[in-house]
Amino acid sequence: MERQYIFSEELVNALKSVRGKEDEDLYTHLSKTGKASEEILKRMVISNEPLRILLNQYSINKGAIRDVIILHAYLHDLGKLDRDFQEEKNERGWDKPSSSPHALFSLPLAKGIIEDYLSKRYRDISESGKEVLTAFALLSIATHHSDYHRCLYESYRFDEPEYMGINREYGSLYAYDILENAWDTVNKIPDGEKETACGKRRIPRKRYVYSLFNGVLRLSDWLASGRLGIEKVFVSGIEEIQGSVEKSMRGKGWELRDYQGHIKGVSFDCGFLRLPTGDGKTETALLPNFGGINKVIYTLPTVTTVESMRHRFEDDYFGRDKVSFSHHLLFLSLHDDERLEERIYHKYNIKKVVATTIDRVLLALMNCRHYPLLEISLNNSYLIVDEIHSYSPFTLSLILNGLEYLKNYHNTRILVMSATLPKLIEEELVKRLGAREVLPADMVERRYSSKKRVQIRIRDDYLVKNGDVDDVSEIVKEFRKGKKILVVLNTVDRARAVYEKLKEAGLRYEKDIFLIHGRFSQEDKMDKMKLLEKLKGNGFKNKAFILVSTQVVEVSLNIDFDMMFTEVSPFDSLIQRCGRVNRYGEKAISDVYVFKVEKELPYKDFQLRATLGILEDFELESERDFLNANDEYYEGVRGEYEKELEKTPLADFTDISRSFGEKLLRTRDSFMTLPVIPTGRNDEIYTHVKGILSKWSEMKDKEKIEAKVNILRNVIDLPIYKVKPWGDGDLYEKFGMSFVNADYSSEVGIIVKEKEALIW
Repeated sequence: MERQYIFSEELVNALKSVRGKEDEDLYTHLSKTGKASEEILKRMVISNEPLRILLNQYSINKGAIRDVIILHAYLHDLGKLDRDFQEEKNERGWDKPSSSPHALFSLPLAKGIIEDYLSKRYRDISESGKEVLTAFALLSIATHHSDYHRCLYESYRFDEPEYMGINREYGSLYAYDILENAWDTVNKIPDGEKETACGKRRIPRKRYVYSLFNGVLRLSDWLASGRLGIEKVFVSGIEEIQGSVEKSMRGKGWELRDYQGHIKGVSFDCGFLRLPTGDGKTETALLPNFGGINKVIYTLPTVTTVESMRHRFEDDYFGRDKVSFSHHLLFLSLHDDERLEERIYHKYNIKKVVATTIDRVLLALMNCRHYPLLEISLNNSYLIVDEIHSYSPFTLSLILNGLEYLKNYHNTRILVMSATLPKLIEEELVKRLGAREVLPADMVERRYSSKKRVQIRIRDDYLVKNGDVDDVSEIVKEFRKGKKILVVLNTVDRARAVYEKLKEAGLRYEKDIFLIHGRFSQEDKMDKMKLLEKLKGNGFKNKAFILVSTQVVEVSLNIDFDMMFTEVSPFDSLIQRCGRVNRYGEKAISDVYVFKVEKELPYKDFQLRATLGILEDFELESERDFLNANDEYYEGVRGEYEKELEKTPLADFTDISRSFGEKLLRTRDSFMTLPVIPTGRNDEIYTHVKGILSKWSEMKDKEKIEAKVNILRNVIDLPIYKVKPWGDGDLYEKFGMSFVNADYSSEVGIIVKEKEALIW
């Protein structure tokens, strides 16, 4: 886009006379941002379906949409010409925020320039069409730092900018009125509906167009501000991904297996992949022949699995400079790595390869904070959804709904994978997304039919009954034989009880026996992640130990155990637990003992009854039998899944306003979780946190960062069942969380004080 069509000579001189960043003038910054938007749009795919009303009713064409997206990137910071903004920045420093709302104050100037541009360059577009395009651009400019809500900038309703170097008037409206008018214009655009194989789906027209405008603008602004070229954020070609993976495999002495060689020549819009545990699903997923994708985004269910994957990506495959990662412990993770200055690059998927939780993708589609930037990272990218089996029916419904949106409107290439992908989910993928299996059926069949690594032995007794552990002598006996043993309980309380009983039998803490579950503090969770990496290392290669755990071990735990004692769980969950034993098939057939449970929580009774019914007559000749039985299990619970899969949970997020989708996601495992801080033994944690909060107002910025880290290290995501958090004004105001009356130990986690409390 030629800049002479944008800026008058007077405006150019004004822009060059003030700073846009600490070390460059405003004209240079705007030019860099506009140029970056041009490069980004070359890599974006814009869908026709959500634009149909703009293309038909308003006579707008895609070329005009692209041009105005680029144009508004050149104009986004015009409000920095405001005298108060420049004076404050020069006086207080460019690292301090200004009280002048430069994004809002950009609107009067931007409005005139956009209207003039459209009237000269696009005479065939209707006046209402020009009004709509201008409204989207102005709304995006006003919100390139702050997500939109109806009270945004209300305190500046009657404020006017004083532009430095500009002598003539630009319109008669206040900046706030311009924003309100833009919102009203955009808000009148109706959403549509489309009939699909799964029923009617809403077409979120205004949200989609706004996300394109605002996502490109935010990314352009950050690339210009961070002096990042487009080559730093988008994949250059398929050889960049395939080559890195193959090089890493060769360095480990691995050869490509037949199915990995096959997938190198395969591309697809949406596919699914099933391979047994230990067969290199990750490497296989990274090898398809995609040309022209922007990013690779690899999603996993938990913080632990994301941390493990990001280390593999950083250390083994792509290098730190090409990898972003994010999860809800990102702040602590980067702080401990002394990389806090990189937070933006990780939080918003800026780099070429991304490891993140599925939550981050879902929140991008649920209007969470800065969602257009996250959403635009998925446009024309390759999204891998690993461990799809691990999600509840509720979350699975969210995921499938989100994948439909991304495939249909953002040209996102999608791969869904699992070692235990049930037919029920496969059918949904085929019906909703036209998915296909990416490997030939005979190759997959050979992998499962050639493996038998465990023997399941059903027990008629309990690991824990009435809260008591009767006998652990059998586990101790096997440990004395030199075996690595996994013990899995369904609740934290029962896991802790077995752990304590084993210690009483003489096993030593963090030498012979280890305990992990999801109810440790954020600091201790990070330590547990490091512990799991340690247990995989050479120091424990020939050493016996016992790991006592809850279901957190089911996903992507690469420790190879010799045997397992486990409580019964849903059949797909049980298969995943078995996948931790004799993982590489290099040992004799290993024993898995499955015990009864008194209470079904955190699962549903129908899930455990269906599993026990299958196990009564189950014979395992090869791991093909696991898949057959898993399909049988899902048929038995199909009705429970279909109730959720019939819903369209993302239909509530078609507006452009920021929402609080985090609250919805907190119910994703069928129970509510809350971030809380335990008071600790003799209220020691409570006293410590309150001491920090009492000094908050006196702290400098760097001190607040350390104080924040100090407080967040104590946070636990706790499912609440007869345990009530109690509020504290300071803690809730600054961090949005509460205390809970509970002891805490780094060794065993949270210990609630109420007699009838239950934690799983």
